[in-house]
Amino acid sequence: MALWSTVIALCGGMALLGFYVLSALEKRESARAGIPPETVADYVHAVIQANRTVYETHIVDKLQEKGVVEAAEHWRQEAALPLPAQFLIETGKLVADNGSGLKYRLASLTPIYVWNAPANDFERKGLEAVTAGTLVYLAISLAIAASMNRVERRYAIPGLIARGAVRE
Repeated sequence: MALWSTVIALCGGMALLGFYVLSALEKRESARAGIPPETVADYVHAVIQANRTVYETHIVDKLQEKGVVEAAEHWRQEAALPLPAQFLIETGKLVADNGSGLKYRLASLTPIYVWNAPANDFERKGLEAVTAGTLVYLAISLAIAASMNRVERRYAIPGLIARGAVRE
């Protein structure tokens, strides 16, 4: 009888140990999975785009309309506001310096300034991939717009003319 109780205790202990190990592995695996890099990139892009848009529309445009201060390319020398692209560059420098490991910058395959060109092969390939996706999106958008235009000309405009809503 003592043998069976020892076997049952060992089996129970092994089951608990197995449960503990599997649970620890599952936690480690789910922590490793995290947020997909593409999603993180979309989040970062959305924040950068929102900041740039708010800066342009609520700060630069309003201050220029009131004649308070202009935005200028040589903003430091002219005591002016940085242009929206320069604002993005400056915030990117601050983010890179804060020790979080996150870095972003203004980059293009056809840059105006050489320092905005891809810094390495990885950046170049990334920009090429984004550009290819953008061109596909543009082509699809243009195709949809063209077909909507045909539909509108064929059905909507004659219907409006027939009802007298549009004068010829």
